[in-house]
Order: sequence, then C-alpha cells, then structure tokens
Amino acid sequence: MEAKMPRVSVWMVTYNHDLYIAKAIESVLNQQCSFSFKIYIGEDNSTDKTGLICQNYADRFPDKIKLVRNKVNIGSINNGINTYDRCSLSGANYIATLE
Repeated sequence: MEAKMPRVSVWMVTYNHDLYIAKAIESVLNQQCSFSFKIYIGEDNSTDKTGLICQNYADRFPDKIKLVRNKVNIGSINNGINTYDRCSLSGANYIATLE
C-alpha cells in the first residue's frame, strides 16, 4: 500500500496520446477538492512523446502521480488491468476513471 492512502485513486491508461495527455493530467491536478487523491497513469510504452510527458508530470508531482510504465507494449486490456490493480492496492475509498 501507498504510504499515505488517497481518498480517491484516478485510473488513467495511455498509449500514443502526446497531443492530449498533458491536458488530461492537468484536468485532474486542477481540481479543487477537500480530499486527497492520487493519479495512477498506465503508460504502455508509447512510440511518441507520451512517456516523456507522463514522466515529467510524475517527477514534478510525486505525491499526486504514480506512473506505471510498461517496458514493452502489453496492450490496452492488460495495461488497464495492471493500472487498475495499482489503484485498488492504494487503499483509496473510490476509484475514478479518466479516459
């Protein structure tokens, strides 16, 4: 389990979304809420700049973002399952999906 359990885990999976992923991440980070949350991003070994963008956000917001990077492309179903498992292990009360 994570050191500090979030109230909400946000489940995101991505592959080759370099034109959109920053806006999606920012949409969560900019939420004003009275509870803790953590974004779990499953990055499926993209061939564009998606991985670099996600890593940049994870480095800048380590308390808010957990990047789950696959070393090889495992496909959308397995990437989704793997990332969802991380969310469920976080101890959060709720899991929100962002596609």
